[in-house]
Order: sequence, then structure tokens, then C-alpha cells
Amino acid sequence: SSGNLTSPYYPGYYITDISYTWHIHAPPGHVIRIYFTDFALEEHVTCSKDNVVVYDGADVTSLLLGRYCGYVYPQLIQSASNDVTIVFSSDENFVHRGFSLHYLFIERK
Repeated sequence: SSGNLTSPYYPGYYITDISYTWHIHAPPGHVIRIYFTDFALEEHVTCSKDNVVVYDGADVTSLLLGRYCGYVYPQLIQSASNDVTIVFSSDENFVHRGFSLHYLFIERK
């Protein structure tokens, strides 16, 4: 199985002061691969302004896989579990185009 996610209003600019959380759940025995297809957020050295945070598990207390902002993002993110949580947040300042991603469920080997 597979799917797509985008930031709110994509490909238009997202709005300020928002927080969205998505949970992706694969069947048992599977992991989740995430590929960003577009990525444009406010840049900040610690990504503490606008950001996308990816966790390996069902909630934000799970293992942190990465925090991304600006125009730099990984080619591929793969979970170790069959759950991923993605959080997108924006602050009160600049807005950009946001992000688009594609995910796949892969049978664990």
C-alpha cells in the first residue's frame, strides 16, 4: 500500500501558527518508507521555527527519526516499526510552499 501527504494548502503557501499531526499505520510485519517529493519551509539553524518532525512510532514520544526545515531534506526515511508519526508546525513569521511526500509499506525482512 502507499499514499501521499502534503502540508496544508500545498502547493500554495501554508499559514502561520499551525500544527498538524499525521499517523501512518502499516500492517504488522511491515515498515514505512517516506520520500519527500517537494520541500520548502522557513530556514533556521536548529529548525525551531517551521519544521517537519518524523517519529518512528505511534506518537511524539517515539524515537525521533529527524527534524527538517528550510530546503534540506533526506532522500529516504525508513521506520523500524509499522507506525510513523509526522508533525508539521509553523511559527508566526514567514510562510513557504510547504512539503509533499509519498510513503510506501514495505514487508520487513
